[in-house]
Amino acid sequence: MLVFLACYSTLGVFAYLAHHHRVASSPWLLLLFPTVTTTYIDITSYLIQAWTFWKSEAWLTNLLQVLMRDASLPTAGIPNPVLSKAFAPLASVPQPERSQLSQNHDFWQCPLGRMREDAKTKALREAKSTALLENHPSCYDPLTGLLNRQGFIERLNQRLQATPKSSPVVPFAVLFVDLDRFKFINDSLGHEIGDQLLVAIAERLRHHFTQQAIAPSPVTLARVGGDEFAILLEKLPSINDATKVATAILQTLVLPFHLNGNEIFVTASIGIALGSKAAEEAKKGSSDDGKTFSVSHYRAVDYLRDANLALYRAKALGSSRYEVFDSSMRASAIASWELQTDLRQAIERQELRLHYQPIYSIATGKISGFEALVRWQHPTRGLLFPKEFILLAEETGLIVPLGAWVLREACRQLQAWQQESPTLQPLTMSVNFSGKQFLQTDIVEQIDRVLQETGLSPKSLKLEITESLLIRNTDTIKSVMNQLRNRNIQLSLDDFGTGYSSLSYLQIFPLSTLKIDQSFVRTLSAEKLAIVQAIITLAHSLGMDVVAEGVETKAQLAQLQALHCEHGQGYWFSQPVDSTDAKKLIATDLALQPKPSKKGLGTGKKVLSCS
Repeated sequence: MLVFLACYSTLGVFAYLAHHHRVASSPWLLLLFPTVTTTYIDITSYLIQAWTFWKSEAWLTNLLQVLMRDASLPTAGIPNPVLSKAFAPLASVPQPERSQLSQNHDFWQCPLGRMREDAKTKALREAKSTALLENHPSCYDPLTGLLNRQGFIERLNQRLQATPKSSPVVPFAVLFVDLDRFKFINDSLGHEIGDQLLVAIAERLRHHFTQQAIAPSPVTLARVGGDEFAILLEKLPSINDATKVATAILQTLVLPFHLNGNEIFVTASIGIALGSKAAEEAKKGSSDDGKTFSVSHYRAVDYLRDANLALYRAKALGSSRYEVFDSSMRASAIASWELQTDLRQAIERQELRLHYQPIYSIATGKISGFEALVRWQHPTRGLLFPKEFILLAEETGLIVPLGAWVLREACRQLQAWQQESPTLQPLTMSVNFSGKQFLQTDIVEQIDRVLQETGLSPKSLKLEITESLLIRNTDTIKSVMNQLRNRNIQLSLDDFGTGYSSLSYLQIFPLSTLKIDQSFVRTLSAEKLAIVQAIITLAHSLGMDVVAEGVETKAQLAQLQALHCEHGQGYWFSQPVDSTDAKKLIATDLALQPKPSKKGLGTGKKVLSCS
């Protein structure tokens, strides 16, 4: 031991003198200097690690802090390269996990052993962390001066780490605020006004939180996205106070903003994630292993995620409102994500199916066409109807490849039926088109290609669009429609009467058919009957024919016949069927006499002759 200490001391003296150029005049010493110094540094590093592991007491911690000059930055400001490398292992210690072992001390578990931290040191460390956050420019939004997403997450993590695992949950909440239709403001007034509005909103929120005390203190306000703000409410008297704050925020934003001579009105939607609720949800979502759950098991990003899910629920329910997160929202989000993943592969796996609902001529009682309706034969969920996945396809953009498949398959099928029955009168195939499909720059070329490849006559294709499409980019829509009409492709306005388009659009766009929504037909009261009559009269005056959807009874059919409605569609005639059963309906239609039969069609109960 004495020999080791003597050799170690000699190496230390030599390294010190060599470092300060005391032996620079000796060439042979200069040659040995790198090897000896490196050996001394390595031995020193190993000794410190061993000593720290076995003798980790408070005095050693204080000594290391003095030597390193700043406990929060282990290698900062040290001129001596020997000490820098010797204490380098401390710089790589990961963020320790703390557990409350006594009233006055926390013990930090780390690879170098257990180092005790008294209450004063802990307070100093947390104060340094807060000061570092407050003075770090990367944690702030340059536009509004608020914390940005990174800074908000850091602040929320501090809040979570300040709550020991064994402590009861202190109510707090994360609010996710998103402006409604902010893109419309940017598009109409310009991004400069949009930025000014964001600054004004940040100032108004800051003013109301600080001057009018609409929330318990402390409050952390941040801008975490383009038009998204996050708010951390701490030390809430009760979780109900979070909803009161959300209501106050909505009321605060109702007042107009005056920017560059513009009076701007905005609304917002808010999602709320509660601290205590999050702990309960974490417990529900875990296995029964006897563990005690608290807020400390939730990360900052988890709270932001949950508040964001609640925000989307609020927007789905009409915007300008708030919603509080619950576990069903996360389950729904997970299910939606899984469904989206499966939908991307559905076309390649040939899981999509088309069903066909016949459209009958009320005057002749014969099939005049079909409407193609997509179904999804999911491998585990069974047969899915459009309402279960079309909206998701719209949101994700998958409606474009899905719609292209529907168009091609529907055209192919109608051409096959007509080739199998040469005496069959020409039928039409109605295919629903979404706005995203219709606004593709090459949509006309796509349709031309499908018709050419399938051999179907353009006269047999009828594209169904909704009223909402007509109010988008009128000039572009009109140009596409005119190109299609010049090709003898028919255009039908679906669900007429339920949208918000102007009647003048019926004159602007080259439509050939109006489809009366089933909500007007299923319950033909005196008021609805008057509406149906007005729609039929309007369509006829504009040179259009009419299809009534949702025909389910003989009485409805009789009323439509009296109003001179050309076509009917609904369960009175037939429900949507697959291609095999549709072929049987066509065969039955061929066998009928030219005049309507009193025996009806399909089930033997339906009649088209109402005399």
